[in-house]
Amino acid sequence: MKRKKVIFVVLGCVVLFFLYRQYHWEQSIADWVAQIEAMGALGMFIYIFLYIVATVLLIPGSIITLAAGFIYGPWLGTVLVSCASMAGAIGAFFISRSVFGIYVQKLVQKYPAWTTFDQLIASSGKKIVFLLRLSPVFPFNILNYLLGLSSISSKDYIVASWIGMLPGTFLYVYFGSLLENLTQKPTLNNTSGLYQQWYWAMGLVLTCVLVVYLSKLAKNALEKEKSNV
Repeated sequence: MKRKKVIFVVLGCVVLFFLYRQYHWEQSIADWVAQIEAMGALGMFIYIFLYIVATVLLIPGSIITLAAGFIYGPWLGTVLVSCASMAGAIGAFFISRSVFGIYVQKLVQKYPAWTTFDQLIASSGKKIVFLLRLSPVFPFNILNYLLGLSSISSKDYIVASWIGMLPGTFLYVYFGSLLENLTQKPTLNNTSGLYQQWYWAMGLVLTCVLVVYLSKLAKNALEKEKSNV
């Protein structure tokens, strides 16, 4: 029964991802933004709800985050996205842990790489999650589910995720506040595109830092394990 449930959820995610790739989301979201903007305060709650749903369904949230800056400006937009993305991240984390946890952990325990990573998460979870969240290279929505399969405590996950996601959230919302419309493509010829290039460059540097840090932790863990043998 549990296996059928997992297969059903996975197939559902695949179908949703396929539909996302086939559908013209940019224009639809632009129309949706106009409606949200016209709703005033009620639109904020609808925006938060839709962001949470998108996060749980693995729908990439970059254009939705840009929309917050476009509609509400950098400061209020950051507050709304921070609340919505964190609520979605917590929801996905617990869904992963409750639905997939037992089945997937039995499978991945066969692979030493995952076991080592899980041990690192258990011992240095907050630092690792913080660095993972800072880097734009690692997909936000997928990380929510992957970390739900790890041994990190929910408290460490929430605190490290919120702090690590905040800088990127502010930058993306700020980029959105600079756009003339949401169908505008960011390029080096406009301010938003230029800032995004710098953001990704810094993200790559942070990713390198994370790789070095994880390698060091893994090396120390292996040496400790050998010494205990």
